[in-house]
Amino acid sequence: MAKVPFSEYHKENLVMLMHQFQINHYLPIRETCIDICDEALAISKKPAPTSVHLYASLCIKLTEEIQEELDRNNATLVPYVKQLHEKEQTGHNCLSCSGGCKVKHMQQVFTIREAQQKIKEIIYRLGQLSHPVNEKGVEQMAQQEKLQKNIQLLDNQITEIFYLEEAILIPKILDAQNNINAVN
Repeated sequence: MAKVPFSEYHKENLVMLMHQFQINHYLPIRETCIDICDEALAISKKPAPTSVHLYASLCIKLTEEIQEELDRNNATLVPYVKQLHEKEQTGHNCLSCSGGCKVKHMQQVFTIREAQQKIKEIIYRLGQLSHPVNEKGVEQMAQQEKLQKNIQLLDNQITEIFYLEEAILIPKILDAQNNINAVN
């Protein structure tokens, strides 16, 4: 599947939009997290001051927390988007659900924003880590610089997906919810 430009995202249905987000945003974020962990692990395996090893281990821990939040969010969001899209396509009306709707539609938007907040806090903590100076050699300094660049890349990727979620995904979810008269 070809990459869809941002300007075209608003034309996608919810399922295709979620698929585009998975391929073009969530997967690259995961890959950046893995790169950060790999670089930090490589740094931590070499002789260096304690501050360098502590910094590397904190980078690993924080990027693993980001991955866990993304996994948790995606585990609920992807199935919900598919279900919501199906309900919208079949003309479902939540006001006439027998026994009441158990989907908890409004909880889904709250879950997205809650995950965003947790990840923002982790990114902030990651940015607050002071980059220790390691005078052990050019190779180790290059690894630390690469680690820093990957952390900045991760910050940029997270900022981008949060913007897209707020500007495109959440409004599409809210429109679909409105179309099926979801009130809970």
